[in-house]
Formats: sequence, structure tokens, C-alpha cells
Amino acid sequence: MLSHVTPATIQHTGYIRGKQILASILPVGRTTLWRMVKRGQFPAPVRLGPNISAWRAEDVRDWLEQRKGEQL
Repeated sequence: MLSHVTPATIQHTGYIRGKQILASILPVGRTTLWRMVKRGQFPAPVRLGPNISAWRAEDVRDWLEQRKGEQL
């Protein structure tokens, strides 16, 4: 089941870094997260700099909303 985080507990705007997603939103590892992105199973991140990627909070909230109660 998806983590205890609900769409309501995620910030409304801004960006979420990968470590935040892995620590509190998705119970998967870093490799699995990127595999999900590549397969279109999780929103793609936005490049904020040469070595910085982050996800739009709105995209993550929408993704969670669509998957309430699902198992990974």
C-alpha cells in the first residue's frame, strides 16, 4: 500500500526532492523510483540545475490522488 502520506499532507506548490519522496511518500528505493518514471508510472521530474532534479508538488499530489488505496 502507498505510504501514510495523503495528498492533503503534501505541500500545494513548489518542488519535492527525490529523498523526500523516498523517505515519506513511496516505499521504494531510488532505482525503483527512476524505473517508475521511465515507464510512465510516476511523474517525470523537472531539472532545476545541472545536478538537481525535483518533482512538482502538484504532480505528486495528483499521482497520489489517482492511486488512493492501491498497492505498489
